[in-house]
Amino acid sequence: MKNLSIFKKILIVFTTVGLLAIIVDSLVANNIFKNTIINNADTLFYHDLKRKKFEVQKYFDLSEQKIENMGKSFVLQDIFKTLINYHRETGTKENEDFPVQTVKYNQLTKKHLEYYSDYIKLNNYYDIFFICAEHGHVMFTATHENDFGTNLSTGKYKDTHLAEVWRKIVSENQTEVTDYQSYAWGELNLCL
Repeated sequence: MKNLSIFKKILIVFTTVGLLAIIVDSLVANNIFKNTIINNADTLFYHDLKRKKFEVQKYFDLSEQKIENMGKSFVLQDIFKTLINYHRETGTKENEDFPVQTVKYNQLTKKHLEYYSDYIKLNNYYDIFFICAEHGHVMFTATHENDFGTNLSTGKYKDTHLAEVWRKIVSENQTEVTDYQSYAWGELNLCL
């Protein structure tokens, strides 16, 4: 370094200082940029999460409102009256399955089956269940799967999530929204 001219020494010093300034500036800018991106991502995520939470809450509120409105409908009242009368006529005991495989049952529920089959398609439900509050008889479903006609208090589905929800609705006497748990059906929609 002693043999270099003063001009070259100054050039080396300024170049080194300039390069250090550029490196430090780049590191600081990178750090600021990184923090800005992280903060923006966090803010976007937070707002997106709030929006999604609102949408989910709105969906549940709307679903609950639909179920409560359906509970007030004459169609629902008619099917329950029909099913309760049929329950009495057949003399079905509390520990028996509900007799859903008879000609009379099919005649009584035919128009309701068409209506509720359309209803679940329109609302994108998997099924709808009409359950005897007193005994747990699955008196009607639109899809007629394995739980159709069973007894949720004493039958083979007594330990399922459907039976658990039925017991909770009966004990609390209110609409219940619950996490989905499968056994033999998709989405759970109950009316008692």
